[in-house]
This record gives sequence, C-alpha cells and structure tokens, in this order.
Amino acid sequence: MVRWWWLGGLLVLCLSSVLLARQGVIKTKDGQTLEGDIDDTKPDAVYITIHNVQTTLQRGDVASITYAKDPAQEYKERMGKLGPSDIKGRLDLARFEFEQGHNDLARDAVESAQKIDPNNRDAADLKATIEREMALKPHDNGAPAAPPAPKPASDAGTPATGESPRYLSARDVNAIKQKEMGPDENLRVRFDNDVKRRYLALGLKQPREFNSETPFQQALDILATNDAKLADDVIIVSDPATMATYHAKVQPAVLAGCAAARCHSGSTGGDFILYPNSTEPNVWYTNFYIIQNYTKKVPGAERFPGGHGSAMRGMVDRAQPEQSLLLQYGMPPNLAAFAHPEVAGYHPAFRSADDGRFQTILAWVQSLNPVKPDYGIKFTPPGQKPTTQPSGGERSPRLPAPHNDGRGQQ
Repeated sequence: MVRWWWLGGLLVLCLSSVLLARQGVIKTKDGQTLEGDIDDTKPDAVYITIHNVQTTLQRGDVASITYAKDPAQEYKERMGKLGPSDIKGRLDLARFEFEQGHNDLARDAVESAQKIDPNNRDAADLKATIEREMALKPHDNGAPAAPPAPKPASDAGTPATGESPRYLSARDVNAIKQKEMGPDENLRVRFDNDVKRRYLALGLKQPREFNSETPFQQALDILATNDAKLADDVIIVSDPATMATYHAKVQPAVLAGCAAARCHSGSTGGDFILYPNSTEPNVWYTNFYIIQNYTKKVPGAERFPGGHGSAMRGMVDRAQPEQSLLLQYGMPPNLAAFAHPEVAGYHPAFRSADDGRFQTILAWVQSLNPVKPDYGIKFTPPGQKPTTQPSGGERSPRLPAPHNDGRGQQ
C-alpha cells in the first residue's frame, strides 16, 4: 500500500510539473538561449523541456526568463500600435502571424489592410496564400498548434509522394550536429561506451588536464582525433545555434512558401520533396539535409556576376548566399537572378529582397560555415533515385570549423 501511495504521489508531482510549464525562453549566464516549456515553480531550480527532454538548471545559472504572450493578446497589442492608414504595418503583421502559424490572425490583419486599400495587390496575394494554407488546416483557429505527440519514424511527417517516408537515423542527426556546431558553443553532450577512457588511452592529453575541461571541450578533443568510432560515441544532445535557428525560423518560412500549396510536400514537387512540419528531430533534420544537398542546373547561371562559372546552383549556396535557390526561387520572376521554373499554381514566397522572410533565410545562410561539411551520410531523399554516396559507416572527420568568417554572426 505504501509503495502504491508513493508511486501515486510521484505521478501527481510529474503531472503537476507538466501542467505548470509555460512556453518561454531562458537565457543563461554563460550565454546560452534555450526555448521550450518552462517550470520555474521551484525555489532552487528551473526545469525546461525541449523536444520532450527535460533539463534542470540551477537558479544561479539563469540570467533571465521570458514567457511567450498569448497570441491573440499579442496580436491585439501590435495592431493597436499601428496608425489608421498603415497598410505596410498591417501586412508585416500578417506575415509575422502567418509565419507563426496563426492563420486566422494573419487573415484578419490582411483584411484590415484591404479595408484601407481594397485594390492593394500585395494584400490580395498574401490573403490568397494564407487561405490556401488554411484550406489545408480547416480546424486552425489562430492559436499555436499543440506540439504533436512523438510518433515512430514510420508515421511522422509523411509527404504525399506515394512512397514510404525515409528519414535520417539518430546517428546521422548526430553527425550533422557535430559538423554544424561551432567551437565556441557550449552544447550539452553525452559520452557513450566509455569513450572518454578510450580517448585517454591514446595518450593525446594528460588525464588531469582533460578532466578539468567542460564536457563540450572534452567532446571537441575527442572529435579532433578524426576517429569515426570515437565520434559515434560522442552524442551532441542539444542543437547547435545554426540548427536551432533553422528549426525555429527557417523551416517554417520554407514550408509556408514551398510547401503551403502541397507543391514540394507531395508528388508534384519533382525531385525536391520536403516533409511536413514536425517536432521530431529525425524529420526536420532530414529536411535540412535535403535542402543542403539539393542542386539544380540553372541555364545561364554560369554567367552571373560573382558566380562559380557553373550552371549548377544549390538550394543553399554557402559561398554566395544571395544566389541560393531557396532565396531566388522565392522571388517574383522579374526580380530574381534565377527565376523559379514556370509551373501551375506557383506563387512567389517573397515580395522582394526586403521581405522579412527573405532576410531571415539570407542571414541564416550567411551564418553557416562557408564550406559545406561532408556529413558522411548515405541517404536517398524522397522523390530521388539512389546515388553513390559515402556509406553510413565511413564517416569523414567530425571536427567543426569556426562558423564566423566575418559575413554573419555565429
């Protein structure tokens, strides 16, 4: 009886922690920014849950906590600050709400702009985009969607291609994290299979010096050996800054533009297919991998000023970020360096290079290491035929190169 009472009490405490959690952002005194469900009801610790993994932070390590506002209330406050004839402000607010997934609020802002200028073309185009997205989500009420329960990889985020979904493995995701993280970050890591002892057995560093380092510094030491077997047992738990930005800002904008009308999320997307939005890392890291590795021959691109002398262009061009197809294909044809191929139902994702979503994606590409890493992953994206790639067991060196090359922040 006592045991059952104890288990029941533990269950109540766990449920209470979940119910008390609120979405927000924690900034730590060592410079980390963590976004997730926060429980700060305890006097000596703060708990944050990210991707269903709870992390405990000591109160003394927390610099600040900022909670997200209610979307409807925040929208009301933003709208209240706009002048009675501010069309641009209303359209910018509509795009912001659309990117956040608050489609009803986005449509309301557009309609407010149309009351001022019923013939505004930008408002009409944006409203059409929002309503196409709403048609795919008929139950959307303008509130942020609740995070879906974890699904097995065989079920999560299936594109309408008629083929079984294919996702990166946990090992592949870890390889990407190792290559995309910056040496100045301080990510959470886990060491498996006694990898630290195996590293010290190599005699590359004195045990006392090694043990005085932070776990992340120890991880960098081990990865610097370029030993694939050691690297596989260095698990990067948290997401590098570039990947966190991709998940929070870039992927939502890309999916809203490229996949909103089920173009590149289904069988009509040719050989460039993305999976629907998901909180499952193996799904959204797969989308990142697809975007990073997709290239296409663009007639005349070899003559573009500052280009590579080749007609091949990447969806993400780290050397020439502005030439990324992810950006150029989203521009109106008359403004694009490389216009999107003519297809039925195509609608530009950006108004111009000044569009907020264009600038968000551009800044993210600029923050990446200018040399695309070789992740050593064997993977065939949906809609593509298998090609010869490095096998999953033939990993290339994992030591990350510095991200900050003067073109953008790390």
